[in-house]
Amino acid sequence: MPPRRVTSIAAHAAPARDAAWHRAEVAALAALLFVLPILEAPKNVLVVVFFAIWLARRFSGGAGATRRLDAVEFAALSLLAVAAISTAINRPYPNQLKGIKDVLCYTLLFVFVYRSRFSSGEKALFAHAAVWGVVAGLAWGVADVWRGRHANLELHSVGVVTHSALYVGIVVAIAFGMVAAPLLRPSPGPPRGRARPLWIIALLALLVGLFAMGSRSSVLAIGAAFGALGLLIRDWHVRGATAAALVAAFVAVIIMPDAFQQSRMISKMSRLATTHELDNNDRLRLAMWQIAVAQITQGGAPLFGNGPRNFSGIAVDRLHFDRPLAEPVSTLNHAHNWALNTLVEEGVAGLVALVWFFAMIARALAAQWRADQWASWPWSAAVAALIIPIVGGTFGTPWYQEHVWLAMILFGLALAPGGPPDAGREGSPP
Repeated sequence: MPPRRVTSIAAHAAPARDAAWHRAEVAALAALLFVLPILEAPKNVLVVVFFAIWLARRFSGGAGATRRLDAVEFAALSLLAVAAISTAINRPYPNQLKGIKDVLCYTLLFVFVYRSRFSSGEKALFAHAAVWGVVAGLAWGVADVWRGRHANLELHSVGVVTHSALYVGIVVAIAFGMVAAPLLRPSPGPPRGRARPLWIIALLALLVGLFAMGSRSSVLAIGAAFGALGLLIRDWHVRGATAAALVAAFVAVIIMPDAFQQSRMISKMSRLATTHELDNNDRLRLAMWQIAVAQITQGGAPLFGNGPRNFSGIAVDRLHFDRPLAEPVSTLNHAHNWALNTLVEEGVAGLVALVWFFAMIARALAAQWRADQWASWPWSAAVAALIIPIVGGTFGTPWYQEHVWLAMILFGLALAPGGPPDAGREGSPP
């Protein structure tokens, strides 16, 4: 009799322990999403905490511990494998740990979230954390501009305005999904209309912040993302409301005082259209493209590149240019193009792995759309998280750092197989 009692207690304790681990996992991921754009040190601590909790839960027998890797996970892990090989071949170099750490973090974020089973209420919590973290970051950025610390509106932990704008653009899609999903597939039960005005306000605030940043590549990227969503979401009410929100936010930014130098976006496009002359930033971008192409063709490391986050390791004085550089270059940071940057740093193997991963994500999202499993905020956010870095990164920030961390989390939330029964109704918080 006593042994049976011990067995019964152990049987009841295991689910309770797993539930506690799961709550800790949810809390850590939500906290990470909130601090990701605004606080550097807590971001790095929380990603380690999330990884540790996730692994502890699985090693203790929690859900998702034994499922085999699928094709999407193999594609994600190929990014890490190529980065590790490229780092090993090229070491030592100054940024080697920074490069492999970034790839390790965003790869594990995708795999761990993809293997988790979050409910609709938990996913709504993640949406709240991501959106209000950026709202707080924009308020902080406005204060920095007001006090003269920065000339442009930026997110504190994300960095320069072009990078910050990509991050805000992805979060705009999260707020859009929270507004649109209940309209496309209303949840059963009593109406939840009280939360919708809050999400509409958040969406407009994020759009105003995005346009106030004045990044042309990010505005083009958000236009491409919402153009794609408009084609895929065949609901004229959602299309009309989205177009109205975009126009209203853009007009508000144009007529407001030029406190964030947001008018530079219009002036640059006007100058290019009328005089066909490039400004200093565009000439610098063109010079970086010239350097990247020269390194790819002359650098002698076509297969695995010169190491993740080692664009600065290019010896420009050893390269030959058919035409002089469009702009004198004193500091090398990245190629201002995700494909060229990947070819320089991780070679053909890195670019093939990255394009394969993009293709697998696009294929999985398309499969959900064809199966009518797309009317949820993670799906629309994941579509935008794929398009925005590709389009915006063609002229700016490559595939790394905070906006990629966010994109990988969103891919995992949208595509995780075998979710709970309510996983298709993440329109608004419970």
